[in-house]
Amino acid sequence: MRGGNGMEFKCEAWEGPNSPEALLFGKIGEIDEGLDFRNLLEYAKEVPMCIPAEKEHIYSRFTCRVWFKEAIEMLNKSQMFVACPNVDLLEEELIQRAHAAAMLKNGTRNFNYVAYKTERACAWP
Repeated sequence: MRGGNGMEFKCEAWEGPNSPEALLFGKIGEIDEGLDFRNLLEYAKEVPMCIPAEKEHIYSRFTCRVWFKEAIEMLNKSQMFVACPNVDLLEEELIQRAHAAAMLKNGTRNFNYVAYKTERACAWP
């Protein structure tokens, strides 16, 4: 799916924790038993690659962060994979953790990435 801004939704292999760009992995939800990443992709690919009309006053431009927040809100509303009542607080938490991880990475040669379970999002019960 491609948006008018040149961004597009893709699913492709990546190195994950082995990637030199890896910095932070925050667990925000869970894929239920009997499902796999393809089920999550069916939801994610439907998130538009643009700023929703009702949020144009909030965002000055479309970014991957806008898409991420819209995806989390959609998954929360559908009660699939991620329970997150306040996506802005989740974003704030992830930003704070990423800044801390970046400081650790810059100060240590043997540091790869930080992995943790978020406080602002979790799996549906």
